[in-house]
Amino acid sequence: MHSPLTTSPLDQVVVALLEVEPALGDWVSPEELPDVERAARLIAVDIDPGPFEPADLLAAGRSGFGAIVVSGVIMREVSLGGQPSMRLLGPGDVFLDEQAAEGVVEAMGTWVAAGPARLAILDDHLLVAVRRWPRLLRGLCARLQQGHETTLLQMAISHQPRVEERIATLFQLLSARWGRRNPDGVVVSLALTHEAIARMVGARRPTVSLALRALADEGRLARLPEGAWLLTPTESGPADFQPLEGRQVPRLVPAL
Repeated sequence: MHSPLTTSPLDQVVVALLEVEPALGDWVSPEELPDVERAARLIAVDIDPGPFEPADLLAAGRSGFGAIVVSGVIMREVSLGGQPSMRLLGPGDVFLDEQAAEGVVEAMGTWVAAGPARLAILDDHLLVAVRRWPRLLRGLCARLQQGHETTLLQMAISHQPRVEERIATLFQLLSARWGRRNPDGVVVSLALTHEAIARMVGARRPTVSLALRALADEGRLARLPEGAWLLTPTESGPADFQPLEGRQVPRLVPAL
């Protein structure tokens, strides 16, 4: 028997964990899968476009501590010293509502739903499922790690010297999540503004507008009438990765 939903002004539904994140089914045995599909349930909330506070959403659950994006696009923005940065979260992405550790530089942060979105709450219902099927936790950790890797890739993109290459590489990254191939290239179904792109690549909006014009003139990236973006094939791939070695490796403690 499922526990009653916590009272909340948000629209709520009960969803199956494996409907929200089917890849978690890979972490349980075939014999366990039917039971997980039937018994593992989460509370999901529907939110309207605009800013929101994660804590308000998580109150819909029982001791909610995080969420999985079920549908829609969430924009996570952080501003430090007046310099904004932004990352997009889409279906399958996980975030936690945890305070920054003591000593970490404080930054202004906002959460915005780019359109109607549904979020599944990670709460005590999940912990009950994890107690019964502990390998589900490994699957969730893997999903969190994928989010960290995406953040690192976006950081690497922002370090490229030419803004045109930052933007082109960003759209290659976005195409893996939101792209669909057609005869002309890959359509990235995100109506990103010039300002949003600027925040994702670490540049100013006027500079991004000029760079987008240059990419369009080169036939590499074009905006479609409905607001999506068309990334056309290019011959050049990403630069080879060169790991740090020897004296290049940062030291966190003095050498003995």
